[in-house]
Amino acid sequence: MTRCRLKVIPPELFRLLPQLRAVKLTNNCISVLPVSIPLQTTLRELDLHGNKFTEFPAKQFINFRHLEELNLSENEISSLPSPLTDLFEHLYVLKLSSNNFSTFPVSVKDLYTLTVLNLSFNKIKVLPDELAECVNLEELSLQHNSISSFPLVLTKLDSLRHLNLAQNKLESLPAEIKEMSNLCILELQHNLLSVLPAEIGELSGLTTLKLNDNQLSVLPSTIGSLQKLMELHLQENKIQVLPEKIGL
Repeated sequence: MTRCRLKVIPPELFRLLPQLRAVKLTNNCISVLPVSIPLQTTLRELDLHGNKFTEFPAKQFINFRHLEELNLSENEISSLPSPLTDLFEHLYVLKLSSNNFSTFPVSVKDLYTLTVLNLSFNKIKVLPDELAECVNLEELSLQHNSISSFPLVLTKLDSLRHLNLAQNKLESLPAEIKEMSNLCILELQHNLLSVLPAEIGELSGLTTLKLNDNQLSVLPSTIGSLQKLMELHLQENKIQVLPEKIGL
């Protein structure tokens, strides 16, 4: 039910339809969940993006313990409760883009099964060391935040395959980025990068590297070592000559 101007969710929705596996109530005016929601044993996906939530409805989510995917993007949430293990047993996907987070919600570390986390379009500046506890995280999107220094904690996420740090304020990358050898997709477009470390050539699993709209004038020759690379985005930089090893 999209764009229906709903302000409340009828409690009967969950009581009369006990076999629901997915509920999508996007782009409405919902700000709270019903107090009396029966335990949902079959519901796996709940999409409430584009509503009016100002707080994470922790009490109601106690009855959604079996959720696997939760989308609360495009709301007005600024924090998450702790611990989240009391709410979710097997949450794999959590989408919180376009909210009011000014600090990274540390309690995300409690979600041991989490594989996809989207916190794009918020106001986050730094990432906590506790993020390293998300050992199963495969996709992390932090596009359009206020991150000015590459968070070294990201190099501890061995399962990470897709990292999106586009539209931040990054000026450089650390040599430690070489530790992220399992990355397949790295999005760094629309930052302030003027130079890349030679170690970027050690990201042997990269298939996509987006560096467009930065301030790069030269590329390290080691980029030619990225044998699996299929997409390299370089437009809107200051590069005049490409390294010979790229083979272009």
